[in-house]
Amino acid sequence: MEQGKVRLYGCGGLGTNIVKDYIGRKIAPGFATPMVSFVDTSRSNLSGIEDESSIFVLENTDGSGKVRKENHAQISAAVKQILLKQTPE
Repeated sequence: MEQGKVRLYGCGGLGTNIVKDYIGRKIAPGFATPMVSFVDTSRSNLSGIEDESSIFVLENTDGSGKVRKENHAQISAAVKQILLKQTPE
C-alpha cells in the first residue's frame, strides 16, 4: 500500500522551528510522510535548512520583528503564489 503524504508549512520563526523537526524524520507505517515547506519574510529563521526548494521568502519584505501586522498585506497577497510553489499533498 502506498504511503500518503502531507505538506507541513512552517510560517515565521515559530512555525519554522516546529516544522524543522520533521526534516528526515522516519515515519511509522500507517502515517503520512511529511513534506516540509518554510515561509518567511526574511531568511533570519531559515539557517540550517539545506533544501532550498522547500523555502519561500516573500519578496520586498525584511522580517516583521514579531509585529505580525507589519507585513500582513504582502503575506496575504502571496498566499496563492506560495501554494503554487509549495503545493499541498
